[in-house]
Amino acid sequence: MTMKYTYNKLTILCVCLLLSVASCTDEEIGSGLPQDGEPVEMTFILNVAQTETVAVTRAGSDDDTVDNLYLLVFSSQDADAKLEQMQELESSDLTDVGDGSTVRKKFTAKLEASTTAEKYIYIVANAATQLADISTGSTTLAAVRELTTGNQTTPRVMSGMKQTTIPGIGLVAEDFPLVRTVAKVTVQTADGVDNFTLDSFELRNGNSTGSILAGAESDATPPEGSETLAQDTDGTLYACPGSKASTPFLIVKGAYNGTEGYYRVNLKTDDWLDILPNHHYEVTITQVNGAGYATADEAAKYDPANLTVTIYDHQPTVYNMITNGEAELGVSDTIEIGAQTGNVAAFYIKYYPGTPTDLKVEVDTKDAYWLALDNSDGYPKTATLDNTNDGNTETGTLYTYRVKVTTGNLTGDSRYGLIHVSAGGLSRDVVVKQTEEFLNDTFGAISLTVKEYTRDESTWAATLSETYGPYDDYWKFIRGEETKLEKKLYGINSEAMGGKVRTEGFHFPMSDFLQFVYTFTLPKEDEDSEYQNVSWKVELADGYENKLLFWKDNSSPEGKGVYITDATFLSGEALSGQSFTFTNSLLDLQKPEGGIVEDAYRYGKDAFRIVLTNNTTGRTTTLSYDLYHTGVFAYDDGEGTYQTGTANDQGWYYYEVILMGNNYWLDRNLGAKSSGYYIQDGNGNSLLGDGDWPLRNNSAGGLYYIAKEPTDNEPTIIDDMCPKGFRIPYMSEYNALVADSKFHNDYVVNAGTDYWCPYYLSANGTVYFPKNRMYYGGQAAGDANAGYYWTRTAALGASGTERGYWLQFMKFSGSNASAGRYRIWEDADSPNGMSVRCVYASRVVETSYDIEFYVKGYTHVFLYNDDGNGNLTYLNSWPGDMIAIYDTGSLSMYHTFAYSSVTDYTGLKVVFNIVDDDGNVTSYPSDYATNGGLSFIRGQDDKFFHRIANEDGSGSGWTATAE
Repeated sequence: MTMKYTYNKLTILCVCLLLSVASCTDEEIGSGLPQDGEPVEMTFILNVAQTETVAVTRAGSDDDTVDNLYLLVFSSQDADAKLEQMQELESSDLTDVGDGSTVRKKFTAKLEASTTAEKYIYIVANAATQLADISTGSTTLAAVRELTTGNQTTPRVMSGMKQTTIPGIGLVAEDFPLVRTVAKVTVQTADGVDNFTLDSFELRNGNSTGSILAGAESDATPPEGSETLAQDTDGTLYACPGSKASTPFLIVKGAYNGTEGYYRVNLKTDDWLDILPNHHYEVTITQVNGAGYATADEAAKYDPANLTVTIYDHQPTVYNMITNGEAELGVSDTIEIGAQTGNVAAFYIKYYPGTPTDLKVEVDTKDAYWLALDNSDGYPKTATLDNTNDGNTETGTLYTYRVKVTTGNLTGDSRYGLIHVSAGGLSRDVVVKQTEEFLNDTFGAISLTVKEYTRDESTWAATLSETYGPYDDYWKFIRGEETKLEKKLYGINSEAMGGKVRTEGFHFPMSDFLQFVYTFTLPKEDEDSEYQNVSWKVELADGYENKLLFWKDNSSPEGKGVYITDATFLSGEALSGQSFTFTNSLLDLQKPEGGIVEDAYRYGKDAFRIVLTNNTTGRTTTLSYDLYHTGVFAYDDGEGTYQTGTANDQGWYYYEVILMGNNYWLDRNLGAKSSGYYIQDGNGNSLLGDGDWPLRNNSAGGLYYIAKEPTDNEPTIIDDMCPKGFRIPYMSEYNALVADSKFHNDYVVNAGTDYWCPYYLSANGTVYFPKNRMYYGGQAAGDANAGYYWTRTAALGASGTERGYWLQFMKFSGSNASAGRYRIWEDADSPNGMSVRCVYASRVVETSYDIEFYVKGYTHVFLYNDDGNGNLTYLNSWPGDMIAIYDTGSLSMYHTFAYSSVTDYTGLKVVFNIVDDDGNVTSYPSDYATNGGLSFIRGQDDKFFHRIANEDGSGSGWTATAE
């Protein structure tokens, strides 16, 4: 088990975007800070504002793209400072959280805490090639500064830096600017300059390369430049930072009254300009009084002459512009539109001077089948523009057009179209991006029937035992939109699962006992003109050919289903309301010999497909559906059977089934409507409330009693509350889980309350263990901010009439995950309740290795295994399981220590601890850190240990009887 600290709500901004966080101070952040060197997990949001792009608008994607990130930590900005920490992230580590108007990516990175000394944290984007060979402990800051990027390199290298403690208020509440290394230079001719035609330009005394840290250290004096840089084919020039001491200037080529020549333009206003990272230098030619020099080199020798300019340093416009020296045409660069028929979006056209007489706006012919100009509601609209330069005002025209979707996009993928705009001999294109949206639920109708089976324990043969449904509108059911309680479904929407999507396809439960049977009825061509003269066929992705069974029409008799290769009824020349039925062939979780199938969790993205072909045009549309073998469904009647306290709501509950360790576990507590995280405080309220994922109050789940009256002095465990085929876990399974390297217990600090968060980092997502306390005596009980989880393992040490009434539980509290024992009830009418996390009921008979001994004079027992080769396995958390309170009377009595495991440990070591009221720990043996604890062999006769071994201090302290 590892422990680290997690910090949320850090925003990185690639350009100027303000984020305000109220009432957040270093003092608040400082409460409960980790020790220096302990791991800290930070949550970042990378934000690239679309209106701030450095590139020509149309090509802005290279300037917005983040392919990779490096986090570099140095102790100072001295040249010889060595790299202390680094974290590399790929684009796959970034989660899109944009809202359509901005590019926003969320990711996490791990750092080591430094609360006493400030660090210099650099973030560098798109420099993986340059940083591939750096290493902690040896690479210096000077060496990183010497790594360069080119002015033509895409995607653009960006960087930023902060000086702060880790964690610190600057990393929790403030922006982290990320600045591009390159600057941009453009040249244009002002309206009214009719005697000059611009051809091209170049930069003299510039730099084609620059440090990858130029953006982070933009206050540093840029290096002098001596290179000549040419403009790109689109009329834009990119340059790396350069000093004004180089006296950078442009050479502009153009024709004055038809005579070609070269002109010098100094990059200066009152003084020469530095070429700085992320700046845009816009040069506008406002007057030309004569011919230029015959050559570029000749123009470079002399001061500027015959050409007057204005130089602006500002962000680029959002318009995609073109000019021929006489007129200027600008259009919206890229617009987004919805995927449904009837969705509309506006775009803009700007023209100078005056109003064009030949304006033409057309949808590209290849896109005319789904996109059209919308002339309703007064569109297009016209307005007059005024543009003032050097006191001269010129009028232009602004048009607002609207485009609409005429045919919805059922593919679920993005779709792009073009709108061609021309005026005054100029032309530009508006790109229309149709956003991804799942609309396949509008195609035909799907009903669902749920079949439940029993299994023969010896042959494992399945027999149908119960049928639920049919649910006539599958999409309404799977999205939890049914209003009838018996059809309601909880816990499956993406907001309940941290963004996982499980509502855009068909589910086949991860259960040996449950089938979902679907009947798909196709639409009729005479009811929708969109489907006239359209042929169809069903396809499955590779690897799924023998996973599903199909029937013709709307019934599914046992033994009559066929695989898709034999299903001749899954295609047709027309849509005429045909029906077909399909289900899975009971994808068993178990192997024939009884072990589990380790790859049973399957997510088939777009694995089920219906291909539609327009027989007239030949155009093909593929409707794609996901196939989910990712979870299990369980019905709760809402009666509160086996529950203590408040009963669950009636309806179906969805649980992801996640392989953790050697078995499948539910991804959330039984009865929870979310797979997030929850903590109950000492007053029975939510400590954290609903907030950013994973904080969800509805992830608490119910509290249950899991045993009846003992039989033959053994607990009678109730597994019925678990989904069929699942059971209450053994204590040994919890012990193995928390000992797994994938189990973590993080200390989370954000702008609000600090808290501990236990979770398991599986291959299929993070699994949290909420802390819903327990139920005792008719009310909430247990420690504040603690979670109690029942196990089916009997508590050792119970004797006489108490045998069979005590079970072990796992407790998550603070930084600890520790075992305890509790009575199943005070009486039959007052059962004690705890959280339940069900596991798959494998038929494999598990062997449990029980350890039990008796201790006097100590409050805690720490147990671990030493294999003799230096490998230590800690079986509980320091200072160990508490067996007694720090009290003279308690310390004078023997107390039982018990531990159960599925592993037969042969190198057991024990350290006995006394923890006083101030938290001070006194250990025996005192030299355990160097010489190890006392040996214990499971099954040894000497099972009593007392504080003083012998009067002279010799002996192991183990005795066969109580002394």
